Amino acid sequence: MTSLEVSERYGVAGVTVRKWAADNSVAFIGNGRRKTYVWTEKDCKRFVSRRGKGWEKGRPRKEIIQ
Repeated sequence: MTSLEVSERYGVAGVTVRKWAADNSVAFIGNGRRKTYVWTEKDCKRFVSRRGKGWEKGRPRKEIIQ
C-alpha cells in the first residue's frame, strides 16, 4: 500500500502520512528524498493508534496570555 492510499483510507493529508512513516520506521524503496513508503497492515494499525491527531481547526494553537 502506498502513502497516497493510506492518506485516502484514513482521511488525512499526504504529508502527515509521509512524515509519520519517516519517523516510525515504515519500509521504503528508493533513497534520499525519492522514497516510496511500502505500508503493511501492521503499519496502518500503528498509524491509526498514534498518540495525537494534530491540531484541531478552531482551537487556538497557543494559549493567549493577557
